[in-house]
Amino acid sequence: MQSKPENVLGAAFLCSVPPTGNSAMAGRFLRRTPIAALKLVYAFISRNFETDETVLREIFFSEDIPDEELRRYQQLIKGSCKLPLLDLRRYQDELPIRQTESSCKPALVLGCSDDKVVDTTAVRELADEFQTEAVILGGIGHDCMLDTRWEVAADQLRTFLVEAF
Repeated sequence: MQSKPENVLGAAFLCSVPPTGNSAMAGRFLRRTPIAALKLVYAFISRNFETDETVLREIFFSEDIPDEELRRYQQLIKGSCKLPLLDLRRYQDELPIRQTESSCKPALVLGCSDDKVVDTTAVRELADEFQTEAVILGGIGHDCMLDTRWEVAADQLRTFLVEAF
């Protein structure tokens, strides 16, 4: 059963790409940290994080995630979807996605200052689109619900749900 927009009561976005897509963000990454940006693109194209723990930690997690947890997540990632994570042929096909004022619902837009995939500028762009304030957490990587301080992100989500609904 497909949900209709009028049935959606709200939304939570955690480290999500903004409605305009990755282009502006990729440009910022290239200007700010060109080597890291190229490593990120290569990782998404090659999926080398499925076999290289250093790359997985560097891109998706905090430095202090325990090795055992990292290996467990790596095995789960290996077994997950095999679709391309970065398909350059479809890069802008469905973008931009814009909210209409009449469809704005309560939204949590959360990002992390240590995220190597989605920068805080993109998080704030998404928050602006939903007419809300961005919540930026420190010391947490892109996979904020799995990282070492996941409870901080979960508490933000719980607070949003309690207050909005």
